[in-house]
Amino acid sequence: MQRAIHYWQQTRDNAVRRNAHSEAIAALRKGLALLPTLPNSRERLQHELALQLTLGELLMATQGMASPAAGEAYSRAHALCQQVGETPQLFRALCGLFTFHSAQAQLHTGRAFGQQLFDLAQRQRDPVLVREGHLLLGTAALDYGDPVTAHAHLEQSLELSAAHQPATSLSAAGLHPQIESLAKLMRVLWLLGYADQAQLRSQEALSLAQHVGHTPSVAYTAYFATTLSQCRRDVVATHAQTDALMALAHEQGFVSRLEQGRILRGWALAMQGDAAAGVAQIRQGLAAHERVGLPQLGRPPILALLAEAYGQAGQPEVGLRVLAAALTLVTTTEARWWEAELHRLQGTLRLQLPIPDIPQAEACFRQALDVARRQAAKMWELRAAVSLSQLWHEQGKSAEARSLLAPLYGWFTEGHETADLQAAQAVLERLL
Repeated sequence: MQRAIHYWQQTRDNAVRRNAHSEAIAALRKGLALLPTLPNSRERLQHELALQLTLGELLMATQGMASPAAGEAYSRAHALCQQVGETPQLFRALCGLFTFHSAQAQLHTGRAFGQQLFDLAQRQRDPVLVREGHLLLGTAALDYGDPVTAHAHLEQSLELSAAHQPATSLSAAGLHPQIESLAKLMRVLWLLGYADQAQLRSQEALSLAQHVGHTPSVAYTAYFATTLSQCRRDVVATHAQTDALMALAHEQGFVSRLEQGRILRGWALAMQGDAAAGVAQIRQGLAAHERVGLPQLGRPPILALLAEAYGQAGQPEVGLRVLAAALTLVTTTEARWWEAELHRLQGTLRLQLPIPDIPQAEACFRQALDVARRQAAKMWELRAAVSLSQLWHEQGKSAEARSLLAPLYGWFTEGHETADLQAAQAVLERLL
């Protein structure tokens, strides 16, 4: 029977090398099904631990970070670590549990696992493990809407990653050591107002993923690069990148990435004038995501895209209901990195109502400004300031509008070709 288990392990390894992830998952499950036939021993527990960890990685790569099956695999691996005392495997289990609980927007639980990993790594003085700890804590800070802290951790992670390359990845999805840091860093840099640096990190991550040739890493970086294009409001690039992402995801059976691409393509379609098709694509992606376990962490940004698409479709009332649901999620989960934009979109849609609600719209723009300033999220702050300045200009308060927008626009030293900074410049020219 041990020979049969070894056979399924070899089958799994061969499938992983060929990027045949569904075949590898099937082999792992067959191996696990055979384990109860072995005597109850430490060796059997170690076999199961290795299988569960690899299964968790592959499930996250194919089904997404919030995959319930992946969460079960990592929970079982964590319990096995307690029994056999395997410290190296414990780090992988903690990393997987952090990723799973964070994706489920159980941020307090996720951060606790990340902090446990970081503390253990520091006690062992292992730079590879400390690197992973910085990555997890940086990710948690970003999720909570603290890009400044996130930036510090992610830069540390990237620096250690370049200096100390591990033989294997600890990543819950088996990603290359530097890729997660680069992907998260591109998002943080954009939030902090450094659009050009974010784009450079995006290109660096894509080049590295292609060089490594690890398909889940390629899909991961392609998704993050597409979300960056959406954040930059580069509609043409977003549409082109979603087509490439969806083609790769379909070919490799990456269900979660396929639906993420569909949602982003829906937003691009709506912005290009086909709002009905855009709304349909986003709703289809949401529905499919929910069937396979939509990461609750990613739900507020998706609902923001849907609400904006409804606005483009001339249905602001529906969009406002979508935003109310998104803000409820923000309150209950503490996943706040998109919070300022949700408030700004509320203001925008209130102005699109048959009878525009100007006082409430202004209140929403002010709240968006307050949240963005509290988080030091310069891009969200600029976007909210542009919306509020436009409203004030229409009310004849051009001096107040210029006083708000001009210093903020002057703060930016890069990214002047992006839609947000071009919009700010256009408003300032009207305020002269």
